[in-house]
Amino acid sequence: MIDLHMHTKYSDGSDSLCELLTRVENKKLNTISITDHNTALAYEEMEKIDLKKYYLELSLIQKS
Repeated sequence: MIDLHMHTKYSDGSDSLCELLTRVENKKLNTISITDHNTALAYEEMEKIDLKKYYLELSLIQKS
């Protein structure tokens, strides 16, 4: 299952990247796109996470 339009707290969302990935895991999504508007702040949080455990296809920014 996929969700190609997700936001973190750094844009229109309310969850940190860690919280969002927990929701993704619970929903059994395997492909996501984090589409935060005009920011790459989620990258800083991503550096602290072991993304290998999620087995996801992931992209991270929406420019407008």
